[in-house]
Amino acid sequence: MDLPLFRFIEPDVGVYLYYAGRDRKYMRISQAESAIFLDLPGLATDPDTFSTEGTMTRALNRADATKRYLRDPTSNPRPLATTSYSENVPEVDGRLNQSFIADLSNLRTMFVDMKVGDVVIMTPSNHYDPLLIGEVKTRWNDNEVLHLPEQGENAVPYRSVNWLSHSLSRRDFPVQVARRLQNRKAITRIDETYYESIFRFLYHAYVWGNISKLDIFGPQYNSNDPTATAEASFIVKYAIAYYSAFAKGEVDLFNDLSLEDAADAYFDPEIALQVAQAFGSPGGYVAKLIGSGAAIAVAMVIATTLSSEANDPAAVHQQVTAQATEVTSGHRFDVGIDLSALGNSFRAGKTAEIRVKYGRPARAKLGMTLHGNRAPELSATQRVVR
Repeated sequence: MDLPLFRFIEPDVGVYLYYAGRDRKYMRISQAESAIFLDLPGLATDPDTFSTEGTMTRALNRADATKRYLRDPTSNPRPLATTSYSENVPEVDGRLNQSFIADLSNLRTMFVDMKVGDVVIMTPSNHYDPLLIGEVKTRWNDNEVLHLPEQGENAVPYRSVNWLSHSLSRRDFPVQVARRLQNRKAITRIDETYYESIFRFLYHAYVWGNISKLDIFGPQYNSNDPTATAEASFIVKYAIAYYSAFAKGEVDLFNDLSLEDAADAYFDPEIALQVAQAFGSPGGYVAKLIGSGAAIAVAMVIATTLSSEANDPAAVHQQVTAQATEVTSGHRFDVGIDLSALGNSFRAGKTAEIRVKYGRPARAKLGMTLHGNRAPELSATQRVVR
């Protein structure tokens, strides 16, 4: 059984709402081109465009001139080179142009503030239509420009985005989050208080600061047998207890106990921020844990438990440990535990026992797995199991 792909979320991650042009007219282009951009034709850019307020203002003045020209080419001159325009915000009736200031703020947000790895949410017009959610792929460079159909030779700069989700809608989120996702500003960063509710559905396994989360799936559950989740629930409890014992340096004592006594003795509610099961048909578990390495460790124990009985336990331990190391390689995050030492602490006899006693029925009754397409909480009504 393969471990899930964990998303390591930067501590300073940003989440942005993106409105794809007036009446969302650029939504399909944004999706097809994996890009987000502002409706500012003629915003000629170079590597220094977003380096100062003055250079951004000058570029935006040219974009305004381009808009006027496209709207009425007989009454307005063709736009000139960017250097021909002022670095001052224009005035309207003796006051600074507020629309221009808003566009300047949007430029700053999209091309200065937004970082690689930040999350972008493109909202549809309908409450039930899917949101488009993705991550910023790269730092902006001046080669990233798009030519839009109605803007002729006038290109717009864009940010490259990797779209991740096409299945979540606003109604899937808590009411307060769903309301916040109603957006008509071109680009806006939302408050961090909403992030966890977004990440929990976007990523099935993640590490964010000292919190880690893991979804566990039961796609074969059909709700006919009220005891069908018993073995799977024990596996989740046992895996969390194993991590707790390992973190305390007492894994040998843990392994000396029976499976059931070990789970009872070492399951630590202080580690488990949330352990919930959501079962309709299908369903699964959500484990939100304290400890950046907690969910990875729990995944290692569960993967070992659900492995095929035909495979030698020692070989399974080696494979799972190698996968855990690979999952965390290339990241600067410290998961806080020695994953190799954790894998080496597994005992072949214990693995053989738990695979037969709990892993086999959990696979048979639920199809228990660490891989799925939709968060368990969205498949059924959640109920807490601890």
